[in-house]
Amino acid sequence: MIQGRVVILFFLFSLFYGCSSISRSKKNLVVSEHKDVQKWIDYFTQKDKERFERFINRGQYYRDATIAVLRNYNLPDELFYLPLIESGYVLRAKSHAGAVGPWQFIAPTAKRYGLKINYYVDERRDPILSATAAAKYLRSLFQVFQSWELALAAYNCGERRVLSAIMRGKTRNFWELSRKKLLPYETRNYVPKLMAAIEVARNLADYQIKLKKTDPIPVLVKHDFPGGVKLKDISKETNIPVRLLMRYNPTLYRGMTALERKFKGLFLPVDYSQDITLVAQKLGKQRRRLASFSARKHHRVKRGESLYFISRKYNLRVNYLKKLNGLFHSKIFPGQKINITAGVRRFHYKVKKGDSLTKIARLYRKSRRWIKRKNALASNRIYVGQVLKI
Repeated sequence: MIQGRVVILFFLFSLFYGCSSISRSKKNLVVSEHKDVQKWIDYFTQKDKERFERFINRGQYYRDATIAVLRNYNLPDELFYLPLIESGYVLRAKSHAGAVGPWQFIAPTAKRYGLKINYYVDERRDPILSATAAAKYLRSLFQVFQSWELALAAYNCGERRVLSAIMRGKTRNFWELSRKKLLPYETRNYVPKLMAAIEVARNLADYQIKLKKTDPIPVLVKHDFPGGVKLKDISKETNIPVRLLMRYNPTLYRGMTALERKFKGLFLPVDYSQDITLVAQKLGKQRRRLASFSARKHHRVKRGESLYFISRKYNLRVNYLKKLNGLFHSKIFPGQKINITAGVRRFHYKVKKGDSLTKIARLYRKSRRWIKRKNALASNRIYVGQVLKI
């Protein structure tokens, strides 16, 4: 308990000390000649050369935009290579610990630095928004530790682990803490791995690694848009392929705009010529019409209507309507009541403090395995505020 208090006091003292050093955040990230760095240089340029080349070429698409963010926060350009070792610049990357996106944020840290996460949107997947959050976090870590080695170590394993290691090792030298094995094994490799990536990237020709010419990420403009609209419908109206809409909007991992009255965050290229307001109005009307349909529980058949007509109206399959209503044929008559509810009702549960996956499964009479599969969960871990599909 006493040691815990000392760690907290040390952290507060370091934070206070670091606040006076904002202007010095861009202290050069010096690549050490330590043997561990050389080990990883050899690995990247020999054993794992093909994958390293693939990662660095994938990152070129985001390079200019990412470095612009880093410079805006007065940080070294070399931090551009951090996502290269974190995720290989794969926007949809997800670790076994639940870290997501190119900068591999876990949910609590992401929310602390302003990233939005819910059932429809995960801003950890956005290369610019996540880079901005990472820049804020890295800047604060450097202000505390006044060392890029320690700041990067803290980015990997957490501030408390590094502070505890410093107190136990009685040194602020990362390499000494690493030698004494006071930091986790992954962290002891994390810093030299990044330094090796930087060194190799500076000398690609020497290591015979080819850098392909790649157009940078285009300038994107954020638009307000109706909620609950599918990207494939936006694609039909704008003639922008779905794959490009997904590339411009990687946060929309459900393939639709967030289910909000007005979604503030659809990104399109700055040179997009069509009037997006007209597209939004048209798709918004369609969405409201579908929403009014989904609120209904049944449909009263009118003269001249067929089961096929009703299925098209409510975006349901004929066979599904027949099964739902116990029909063995497609014959219906005026005045007949046709159930339509089950095809459009969905249940969501927002995780509260004290909840567990077992508790929620019992509440809805489902198995944990079923809920995990429905929500693509890699483990039983859930967090407060998370929205689960039931």
